[in-house]
Amino acid sequence: MTQNIHISISYLDGIPLDFVDEFVSNVTEKNLVLQNECRPSSVYATIEWMLPSVIAIFISKYYFESFLKEAGKDHYYLLKDSISALFKKLFGSESELRPQKCSLLISIHSQSKEGRHLKFVFPEGVSQDEYGKMLESLFDLLIQHYESEHEEELTRLIDRVSISGGTIYIEYSTGKKKWTLIDPASEAKKKATKDGKR
Repeated sequence: MTQNIHISISYLDGIPLDFVDEFVSNVTEKNLVLQNECRPSSVYATIEWMLPSVIAIFISKYYFESFLKEAGKDHYYLLKDSISALFKKLFGSESELRPQKCSLLISIHSQSKEGRHLKFVFPEGVSQDEYGKMLESLFDLLIQHYESEHEEELTRLIDRVSISGGTIYIEYSTGKKKWTLIDPASEAKKKATKDGKR
């Protein structure tokens, strides 16, 4: 991703294009640099929270550090509402119980102030109202990260990852009602144990 892009939407080939077109139309504004990309469908053999989602929305640090400061909070609310509308189209009016723990329909990607890549993973099988609350919590987390001069929740999560570089995976815990860090080593061990019992 080039430095001047503020928001990017990446989606698998085959989803209704009106989903993407409506999102792009809703968030487009003067001076906003938005990229959209269609990806071919592929088969992956990996841990589910590492799988590419059907739709991935990337909100870069340049959105928070430059565009949002100029455009004001109105666009922040517009973006959040537009993602929420996309959620409703993707998930439908009823929650579905699919076999995986994490939703593969949509994920939000962003960056820390230091430029580290963050992937936010949503749980499967919850209500539209719960997804809305998770999205609200996610945006609060990011806004606090970029506006606070002191250590805040997202920084504390990121600082727990000792290895620099690579993607930091963060999932919403329905039990704890907050965003929590995924430990790749622990999750990989669980998967290997599970696979070994098959």
